[in-house]
Amino acid sequence: MKDRHLTDVGTALVGSMKRISILGLSIVAILLMSGMAASSASATCLRVKAGEKSTFEKRSATGKCEGSLTPSGYVETEGAGEPVAGEAGVQCYKVKAGEPSGWEDNKCTKAKAGTGEYAKIKECRVLYMFLKAEPATSCNEPPGVSITEATKIGQSLRANADKFIIGTEEFEGFGTDALAVNTAGALRFSTKISGVAFRNKNPAGYAFFGLKLETNPPSANCSEATGQVRFADIQDATPSAVFDGNGAWKIRVKSDLCSSEPGKVKVENTSLLFEQLGAGKTPVISTGEFVGTYSQPSSVAGKCPAGGVELAIDQPGITTTPASTGVEIDNGTTGKNAYICFVSANNYLFPETEPKWAPFNALNGPAEEVYKGVGIWKD
Repeated sequence: MKDRHLTDVGTALVGSMKRISILGLSIVAILLMSGMAASSASATCLRVKAGEKSTFEKRSATGKCEGSLTPSGYVETEGAGEPVAGEAGVQCYKVKAGEPSGWEDNKCTKAKAGTGEYAKIKECRVLYMFLKAEPATSCNEPPGVSITEATKIGQSLRANADKFIIGTEEFEGFGTDALAVNTAGALRFSTKISGVAFRNKNPAGYAFFGLKLETNPPSANCSEATGQVRFADIQDATPSAVFDGNGAWKIRVKSDLCSSEPGKVKVENTSLLFEQLGAGKTPVISTGEFVGTYSQPSSVAGKCPAGGVELAIDQPGITTTPASTGVEIDNGTTGKNAYICFVSANNYLFPETEPKWAPFNALNGPAEEVYKGVGIWKD
């Protein structure tokens, strides 16, 4: 009886173990399927290196691959890339099952034509500007712009840690200095103090911001570019002159590939003095954080040809002295966003033709000299 009892208990335990084992296998299966679903959901649409096989023509505004193009188009990738030795601006990525691949290892050193393995990808950083022709280290086109339709190609801006060569010497820490201007339209600051509305307007082409880029990491992993606004020179403002406060402003730009707040721009630690904006032409000081969105290079009228910042209309992070209720920034028309556009950088100079907005033409000589890169356009 005792042995039988032990046998019954043993049988029961074995049964329990089988049920636990089956349950465990079910959980593992669910986790595996969840992992596959997560992997599929996290696929990133990236452009391959010139000559590599591809499936798609462009990356949509929502980050998905669209159209059909092979070679040198886009593929769907998974996970993070690895730098390819000896090839600046190129990374080795795992591609989704069924996508064309030319390499069997995650360093892209062992060639193997097939699908679902590894491909060489052009490294795209958070911030870039446009050129007329594609250089060796070209970035991806911005979302929504097809390779065949694009008349200009994106080029990454240098971060402080980037290395570059002049002649036979290697340098680093140079970064990118850039000039941003409200070329797309006016810039208007509006607020209410003691219930009275006050507005200060600056016409297109007269607000200048000097930027210093500190970091500009690859954008595929939802990283953030950082830098400083070294100066703000806001000219010809009405009714009050505007002066930049002391100290650099910190600027942060989130990658367009972020799932949360893609392209979010924060300009922190700002300070502006409106000398005669308040009641009785008294001073008004604004401080705090301006917010906006990174504006992709665009040929659409009213936007930025070489990219820039679309400022949000509501600016809840800005406070004033005297205290106000609500600060807004627009382009002079209620409900219309203002833009601060990249116009020049020490990577490249923009535009190639005479800027119609520039207040410098009379100062820098005849228009034909501006075409040659004289004056403000001279690096």
